[in-house]
Amino acid sequence: MTELINVVPLYNRQTGAFEEARLYQPVDRSHLDDFDARWMPEFDRRFEAHATRGGRGIPEQLQDCRWDWRDLVEKYARRLDYESFALECAGSTQGLLLVATAAFGRAPGNMGLEIIYVDRLATAPWNRLGGARPPVYKGVGRILLIAAMSLSDELGFHRRLGLHALPQAESWYREVCGMEDLGPDRAYANLCYFEMTETQAAAFVAEDEEGTA
Repeated sequence: MTELINVVPLYNRQTGAFEEARLYQPVDRSHLDDFDARWMPEFDRRFEAHATRGGRGIPEQLQDCRWDWRDLVEKYARRLDYESFALECAGSTQGLLLVATAAFGRAPGNMGLEIIYVDRLATAPWNRLGGARPPVYKGVGRILLIAAMSLSDELGFHRRLGLHALPQAESWYREVCGMEDLGPDRAYANLCYFEMTETQAAAFVAEDEEGTA
């Protein structure tokens, strides 16, 4: 059964106001139903619009649209080394997160130390650029990344994280989050691998607290 673990402010770009968002652990059926009923139709609409404009392949902001969250969550639900989170706001699932708790660092500041590995992180399609309307909520990814840091801290990993980034997210992890880019990983489809050290995590969290104060 899912449990409410935090209530946080989430900025609505369209109204210019903060709203109350709720962070749950683990992801449950209602969040997966939201993904199927709300996220997927919006992904499909954006694909159609992209094709209508003459676009080919997968639009830049939808590189994760083929992730099957229902399959992912159900696959890892019984494993003790995985945790999942969902962020809700305005009666809808705004973001989803899946992490592994048994990983080790590669960066100079993390080498050989235990880290949380962010397996999947996604925000709802209406919160992204590239749609017919301006994005709705800003900060979903940040809230979920901080949730991963908090879990890392609870486990004694001092907020250390690692992840492989899709091309659409590389600049966010590198420039906004301040994570260390260790370059393409040949063993993981050449996706760039990033890590966050304890010092980088402290700076990221301090910036977040200052921005929401």
